[in-house]
Amino acid sequence: MSEAQNELGQHLELKRPGCVIAWDVTHCELNVDVAPSNIANFVEFLKTDNTCKFSSLVDITAVDYPDRPKRFDVIYHFLSMYQNHRIRLRVSIREDEMVPSITDVHPSANWFEREVFDMFGILFSGHPDLRRILTDYGFRGYPLRKDFPTTGYTEVRYDEEKKRVVYEPVSLVQEYRQFDFMSPWEGAQYVLPGDEKQTPKHDGWRRWFSVVPGHWRIDRRALLEAAASLWPAQLGGPFDDFPAGRLALSLDHGFQVG
Repeated sequence: MSEAQNELGQHLELKRPGCVIAWDVTHCELNVDVAPSNIANFVEFLKTDNTCKFSSLVDITAVDYPDRPKRFDVIYHFLSMYQNHRIRLRVSIREDEMVPSITDVHPSANWFEREVFDMFGILFSGHPDLRRILTDYGFRGYPLRKDFPTTGYTEVRYDEEKKRVVYEPVSLVQEYRQFDFMSPWEGAQYVLPGDEKQTPKHDGWRRWFSVVPGHWRIDRRALLEAAASLWPAQLGGPFDDFPAGRLALSLDHGFQVG
């Protein structure tokens, strides 16, 4: 497949040297950089040339690079069902530059170009009806630009008193919270809500022992739970080296304390 893509790239460069700025094959996909002023003629050539026959326009989108002089890359994807080939065209433009519309060659580009205008603010010269298509009429800004705030500028809600939808400036009612992502086992000096239920409360020896006339009675289960809960703080040896652990284990194996 890569060999066929390379042959197609060479063919395009040979036939349209004034349109093709550069081309490459990445991940078995042919990418062609095209001069903005020649994009419409080049797309028509791709559609009519017998070697190409890219008759299906798949998508038009864009990518924003705010730090570049040519801020936007307008991306075109085409499919040739005759040759079983795909091609990607890239057109790099400045923020104030316009791109010729290809609606005369591919009428399906109408809505694609409107989406790119709506999301990025890129203008297409010669488009028959260039207006927003995804956002509302009074929308401010272009959502897919990197400098567009994630919260937007306005929020929409239904007003019960006015009985209509109203637009208001965005108001964040919840303050921004700081998260330290520290695990309690790594030295956090606080207890998370709900964790106090998991920590057994040691009520002294009365939790483990009870006095019955004539002898002591030991609650083995309570002693085992208490020893196990205290063990993670002991880092010097195994569980049975811990005094409470030795006592709990001996009781668990039937050792009688009277």
